[in-house]
Amino acid sequence: MKLEIPEQKKLVHEMRIPIRWGDMDAMGHVNNTIYFRYMEIVRVDWLDSLKAAPNPQGQGPVIVNAFCNFYRQLEYPGEVLTRHYVSNPGRTSFDTWITMARADDPQTIYAPRRHHGVDGFPGAEIDTAAGLAAKHRRRLSRRSALRAHQIKKEGRSPHGDRPCADARNTGVQSVD
Repeated sequence: MKLEIPEQKKLVHEMRIPIRWGDMDAMGHVNNTIYFRYMEIVRVDWLDSLKAAPNPQGQGPVIVNAFCNFYRQLEYPGEVLTRHYVSNPGRTSFDTWITMARADDPQTIYAPRRHHGVDGFPGAEIDTAAGLAAKHRRRLSRRSALRAHQIKKEGRSPHGDRPCADARNTGVQSVD
């Protein structure tokens, strides 16, 4: 199954992650599990920038499904340019997409990734998933809009260029 990046998406966060020699496997390229680690790093950094990072008391988003296609191999040395997008906001969930490119080749897709339905902050002081999602959706919308404006102001496209790697997380729901 090939992952298609939607046209209707909003760039909300961008960061660079160094490729470490230890990220490679015996085949001489970055191990496929490390792609998921890179995406976790950018996702948590984005949530932290929104003051919505997971905490030790068990509050944070829940990802029900994560999916990734591997198009090209990342290799050491180098730096991964990650771009985090959101789309399909719903009442209790939304989708996130993360693209990965080599910083020295930002137009080439290396692996698309999707997280579906990123939602739910278990343990929060709101007793319904809908109420919880609404609270955080408002916060994420305001902060993401500000971040998208900042990215655009810096002269970067808020929709991104053709990314090198992409991911989407699927099926996140609240857990009480």
